[in-house]
Amino acid sequence: MVVFVVGPTATGKSDFAIEAALRFGGEIINIDSVQIYSGVEIGAAKPTLEERRGVAHHLLGEIPEGGTCTAGDFRRRALDVIARGGGGLFFAVGGSGFYAQALEKGMYPVPEVPAAVRASVQADFDAVGREALHAELRERDPGSAAEISPNDTYRLFRALEVVRSLQGAELPQGRPEEALTWSGLRRRFEGEAARARPFRVLKIGLYRDRQVLRAAVARRARRMLERGLVEEVSALRAKGLGGWAPLLSVGYKETQDVLDGRLAGDRLAEEIATHTMQLAKRQMTWFRRDPGIQWFDADRGWGEPLAWLDSRLPREKNESL
Repeated sequence: MVVFVVGPTATGKSDFAIEAALRFGGEIINIDSVQIYSGVEIGAAKPTLEERRGVAHHLLGEIPEGGTCTAGDFRRRALDVIARGGGGLFFAVGGSGFYAQALEKGMYPVPEVPAAVRASVQADFDAVGREALHAELRERDPGSAAEISPNDTYRLFRALEVVRSLQGAELPQGRPEEALTWSGLRRRFEGEAARARPFRVLKIGLYRDRQVLRAAVARRARRMLERGLVEEVSALRAKGLGGWAPLLSVGYKETQDVLDGRLAGDRLAEEIATHTMQLAKRQMTWFRRDPGIQWFDADRGWGEPLAWLDSRLPREKNESL
């Protein structure tokens, strides 16, 4: 079984997962897209060896400096860990929604879209704007339109490209017309992926009041600087890694701005905190779309989420994890 522990940054996901793993006898799989890399420690807020309290951690600092890791790469590595675990209990911990989705639901095979269809969507965008394109999507694929903001140009284009490219296609046998939409294709794939998934799933989300979270984020930013974030970034840049993906993430990018003279050093902690809060908002928006997540207030302690797990894991264990 895999218990996903998700939510915004700085809500104590790692602390909770370690406590749960100690209580229920599990191991941890990192699903943070920065912590998976080696060499980024302070700015990635990786749990130290002492903080891990003897619990086995997987995919933490596994990708070498300068390396890359796509969501598909991550999924393959995570599935290998789970397979080697022989049906044991794992806690998949992190705030990277795309990694969590990749592990739980697989990598959705994006349909091929003809170049002419892509060009037609771009031309209409240039001519009538995003609101008109979103109105078309609402009419032709209400499911996708409900999830995609008119301002999310990339996803708006992708959904319309799929709908337009499937126009006139033969309807799959026994399928409703929505099967020829982006949302319909995705639901069908996710349903098939869930049936084929080699593990069972529970999902816990941790959140904090926004003001409480802001204070925690500010404290963490100051602590990162005290622990040597600037020195960590300077050392990685000296190796020619300034353009490496992890060094463009929140915390690292702002530090590079200081080193390059684009940001005053006395504003660094504030800028990191501001951009971290923006990240937390995006993370919460992503995870709130998933009705399968059971949410808990992190500032009420771990009693409630641990009890919730305790009420479910024994029953699942009787049926095999």
